[in-house]
Amino acid sequence: MAYKLAYLVDCSGSMGNSEGIEWSGISKLELAKDSLIRLFRAADSFEPADTIWVLAFRAPYLNRPEVEMLVEGVRGSKVASSSSASALAALESIEAAGGTPMGKALAEALKLMDSDIRQNKGILVITDGFSRIEEDPRLYIHEALLKRVRIDIAGIGKTAGTEELASLAEKTGGHFRKALSLEEAYAAVRWQRPSFSSPDGLAVHQLLGEVLSMREELASLERSFSEKSIDNPEYSERKKEMAKRIKALAPQINAVRDRLSREIAGLIAERQVPLISMTSLKAAFERDQIGRKIYLERISDATKTLAEVNRRIEAKQHLLDSLPPI
Repeated sequence: MAYKLAYLVDCSGSMGNSEGIEWSGISKLELAKDSLIRLFRAADSFEPADTIWVLAFRAPYLNRPEVEMLVEGVRGSKVASSSSASALAALESIEAAGGTPMGKALAEALKLMDSDIRQNKGILVITDGFSRIEEDPRLYIHEALLKRVRIDIAGIGKTAGTEELASLAEKTGGHFRKALSLEEAYAAVRWQRPSFSSPDGLAVHQLLGEVLSMREELASLERSFSEKSIDNPEYSERKKEMAKRIKALAPQINAVRDRLSREIAGLIAERQVPLISMTSLKAAFERDQIGRKIYLERISDATKTLAEVNRRIEAKQHLLDSLPPI
């Protein structure tokens, strides 16, 4: 269930006004800050094993870098701690200024992501518009797909460039959500994990429920014994019986685990053909053999195929990670 997640907060000049959310009485940057602070304060925002970064990006301003690390690799289990809260408070000192170097921000976020195909990873960009300043963000689609990093985008304000932002997210298997209020912004910055609605997901959910129910029953038994509500012979007999019931689930869990592992291995193999095509075109682009427009057009089919395969890997890896240890 664990993800590596990087949040990219657009702090460009346009984020400092309220265009597109005039009725809110605050700027788009304030809306972004408030939604993130609320996210970090909520106990259920992340899984304990998640790793989270927060980076701000805007044109260089008052000797501050274009891409600035605000929260560095904090675990989901620690995200509501005082240390994380103080790190996130650095957002309050960020002022809206200059342009939107989104490409450079994506490049920095992708450096944080490893190449482990079985590790679920994501980048969530909070912005009020698409920008090609300095580096075109679309040129990082190849690396995101290669590393299997999903890019989601929260578009702040009515004027957020829906078409281009949605296209950028979609090409990595991600989601675009527009936010015009704090509630919508908060919903947009919550990382969307795959559901358990598939047949495999329902099977995993059922197994999880059975194991958790047995563990709660075991915890209750332990409390009863410690409070001397039951004697040692009864405690030992009931504990032995529960251990047998939990162990009996092991074959089912291992069968689901083996099947999901095989399916993921098959999907990883499916990645090779579109990856080879994209890598070849990227090399031609970098050698100036083809221009940017032709490069982006020609990788379109491979991008679509790879994004769909990556989505399926993400869903199955999420289920695999969710299986309880026995």
